[in-house]
Amino acid sequence: MTLGNYKIYVIEAAIILAILIVAYIIISVIQNRRASKINVNKNINSRRRNVFYFFYVLCKNTPVLRKVFNKILNNTASVYPADQMSINKEATKTMLKSMLLVCISFGVTVIFANDDIWYLMFGLMASLVIFHMDITSKFQKKELELLNQMDPFFSEVRRNYTRCPIVEDAVEDTLDVIPYEIGLHISKIHEILVSPIMEEKTEEYTSTSPNRFLLLLLSICTTSKEYSGGDDGFLNSLSTLKEEVNFEKRKQDAIRWSYFALRGICLCIVFLMKPIELWANTYLPDLKDFYGGTNGRIVMVAIFLLSFICYYLIEALRDSRRGDLVTQSIWLKISGLPYISTLFNKIVNKNYMKAIRINEDLKEVGDMTGPKAFYIKQCVFAIVTFILINTSVFITTVQQKITMLNDYVAEFDSNIVPNDRYIAVMQETSKQYVFKLKNTEVSDIDRDDLVRDLQQNGNIKNATYAQAVADEVIDELTKYHNTYFKFYTIILSALAAVIAFQIPRWYLLFKIRLSGMNKEEEVSQFQTIILILMNADGIGMDEILEWMEKFAFSFKSTIQDCIINLESGQQEALEKMKMTESNLNFQHFVDCLLAIDDSDIKSAFSELTIDRDHAMKEREQKTDQMTQNRANIASVLAFVPFFALLFGYLIFPILTLVSKMYALMDITIN
Repeated sequence: MTLGNYKIYVIEAAIILAILIVAYIIISVIQNRRASKINVNKNINSRRRNVFYFFYVLCKNTPVLRKVFNKILNNTASVYPADQMSINKEATKTMLKSMLLVCISFGVTVIFANDDIWYLMFGLMASLVIFHMDITSKFQKKELELLNQMDPFFSEVRRNYTRCPIVEDAVEDTLDVIPYEIGLHISKIHEILVSPIMEEKTEEYTSTSPNRFLLLLLSICTTSKEYSGGDDGFLNSLSTLKEEVNFEKRKQDAIRWSYFALRGICLCIVFLMKPIELWANTYLPDLKDFYGGTNGRIVMVAIFLLSFICYYLIEALRDSRRGDLVTQSIWLKISGLPYISTLFNKIVNKNYMKAIRINEDLKEVGDMTGPKAFYIKQCVFAIVTFILINTSVFITTVQQKITMLNDYVAEFDSNIVPNDRYIAVMQETSKQYVFKLKNTEVSDIDRDDLVRDLQQNGNIKNATYAQAVADEVIDELTKYHNTYFKFYTIILSALAAVIAFQIPRWYLLFKIRLSGMNKEEEVSQFQTIILILMNADGIGMDEILEWMEKFAFSFKSTIQDCIINLESGQQEALEKMKMTESNLNFQHFVDCLLAIDDSDIKSAFSELTIDRDHAMKEREQKTDQMTQNRANIASVLAFVPFFALLFGYLIFPILTLVSKMYALMDITIN
């Protein structure tokens, strides 16, 4: 099949897809207009709005896209808290741009696929990963823009508060001079400050998962308004927050430059495999047997999987931010099915202590789905790997046998033949006899009888040329009958399934190790909260813990349990929280919380205010070292698929071909 035919098929598929999308949009719009009335603002350019509205309806109502689009809507609302119509429009634009990137990347895959279903499948997977990477990068960029826009706000609110020491008025006066994006968030905070139900509004704002520094700003404003900490208290808290913002900007800049293009290197390997194969088949035709055979297929699948594994490891190393707690997953839904739930309940009960350890490990990385869902995930990984390997080998074997019969071209370059036309006759004759004798065992074929048959019934009258054709037919039939699904493939796939079963556990341990590094940063975040709250006179332990819980991730469940246990006694609840966690810095932090009963919050955490500059420098050094160490590991991981591609998919086949050529030369000489 030629490249031109592929382009025609791609264009036809695109036209059909466009027609289906337009039809779906029209039907969806009609249904939605019947279901509810749309409030149209006369001041809005309805023509432009409707363009995005059509795509908004498509993304919102398409089953495959709905879940992803809702997540994009929530993330957009957290970084761009405008009116609902503007949020919908921004989210739709983000979705469309990323989907266009997916279509382009998958289109490249289709062009180079050349009927390779596995390459198409993994190319689609890579395109979806690119979609996720593009969406994530866009929101990270927007969050960094918010951090950069906080500087003018800090300057303005400090100036306004010095002139008029009323928090809500000082915040309101900044709205006309600060950048638009940060102004949307400050406007939300001002609405909370002037609301008669400030506490309820604070919880509502927190539930939208805004930037953690905006939450810190909200805590400064609300505590300064609710508790009298003096004029200096609000300004000191702003200074502390500004230090944290500058620290985060420096950290994110270091991460951005350290991980520049590393994820892209992993994913580009997926798209380079077919061009390399096409180049090799063009200039080294003898390599077609490798790329079209079982060995080439196994190498291709292995490199694909290696690329995705390295990508996700780099993603875990790069993303030092706290994600959302995982409370729902496909594995949890599967674990709720009747028969599966009963079976895995028995497995959990039989391995109860191990299940408890796994549950604790899952909680440490923010996964609340439980050990039963984790066991199901491991089993699915193993089963899919077993099926994938056997299916891949079986399909490759069938394709090889079909290729041997339909695309078989015999080689007679070593024979002295009168002309090219006679070579073509020999090739066509050998192909006909291979197809004719495909169901005959090679041991049942007599070479002399085959030579006589070729001379009598075929177009080969010369005895020498008939013997050459007979030898070629026997060799090809031998290859044909030796190409079958071999039993040891099941054994190898079973071993691979055992390894796949352990992959979720290894990845969990990897994330736990990263979590251990991040716990230190989380404790530093708690210290910042204390530096802010210590300026509020009369604040209670329950409110301190509630603000800690808003910013917690690894320690979230522990702090939540402590809040519940406060009713039975403050000291006992804090002691239990201290004993639950093994992190020494967190335990020392809890010791300071315990000391509040005997003194006050400022005295208990007095060491935080002593030599603050030295502590920040030491923290910066540790963070830089941790970022550099992670980046070094990520750099190695990024080039692992590249070297695997270079050696496994190019150098190794060439070396194999060269060794066969030398072996044939030795046989010819001898």
